[in-house]
Amino acid sequence: MLSDYFDLIVKRLSREDLTVLAILLCEKATMAKSSMPMEKLQNKSEMSRALLRKTVYRLNANYFIEPEANNKTQSYYLTSYGEQALNKNIELEGVKSE
Repeated sequence: MLSDYFDLIVKRLSREDLTVLAILLCEKATMAKSSMPMEKLQNKSEMSRALLRKTVYRLNANYFIEPEANNKTQSYYLTSYGEQALNKNIELEGVKSE
């Protein structure tokens, strides 16, 4: 049952959601100490500030990313759920392609 719910959430991820998750993974921002500042995330994603804020809010609500609380700048890192979501999306896209 939980797996079905997780699959449903992953299927509903937007292109922007997946872009942010992929950037954090590629930049190895997977722990609080290696979190990525919002400004750098915006530059890498090439999204508008408003779209990025909306995307970050949605990913944070799903526990796919977490904010780094001890940082003076707004920074985020990828959680294990976020990594699983990326892997699941790749898996689901592979099934669609076949």
